[in-house]
Amino acid sequence: MNVIKTLAISTLSLLSLVACKSISSYTADYEKANQQISGIPLSDAQAQMIGQDFVSAFNSMGTVNFVKNASQLYADNLYINDTLSQFSTKKELMKHFEGMNKHVSMNRTEFVGDFFI
Repeated sequence: MNVIKTLAISTLSLLSLVACKSISSYTADYEKANQQISGIPLSDAQAQMIGQDFVSAFNSMGTVNFVKNASQLYADNLYINDTLSQFSTKKELMKHFEGMNKHVSMNRTEFVGDFFI
C-alpha cells in the first residue's frame, strides 16, 4: 500500500512540475509583473477586511453573482499563476471564473487566521 501511495504522490508531483514548465512565458511574465505591479502595505484591519470580502465572494461560487462578486476583488492588471493557469488581466481571470462557475454547484470558503480553506 505504501508503494502505491508513494507512486501516486510522486506522479502528482511530477505532473505539477511539468504543468508549470509547460507555460513557456512563465519566467518572462513573472519578471514583467514583478517590475510593473507593486503591492501596497495594509494594516491588519484592512487585510482582514479584504480576506472577508474574498470569503464572501468565493462563497457565492456556483451562483449567478459569483463572477460579479469576484471581479470586485481584482485589479485590471494582475499576475496570478497557479499550477495549470496563468493570468495577467482581470478580463482573462473572469473568463476563467465564468467557466469554472459553470461546473460548481456550491463552494464553502473559510478564513482561518492567515489561511483560506
